[in-house]
Amino acid sequence: MRILIYPHDLSMGGSQLNAIELAGALRERGHEVIVYGWKGNWYKKCLSWALNLFSHQDHGLGRLLLSLQIYDG
Repeated sequence: MRILIYPHDLSMGGSQLNAIELAGALRERGHEVIVYGWKGNWYKKCLSWALNLFSHQDHGLGRLLLSLQIYDG
């Protein structure tokens, strides 16, 4: 299953950590998981856990949608 997790931003906080841990757990169970949000303190943790990560600053919503094959440009 393809799952998008959007914690809004990746700043330090409990809900952000929960979202990242959920993404890792779902990926370990064989799901294709994408984390999308504004860069923050948890950004490097996402990278270190090898999560498929799209930051709003670097990619924008359009590129995310293209990667999900929802939007064709």
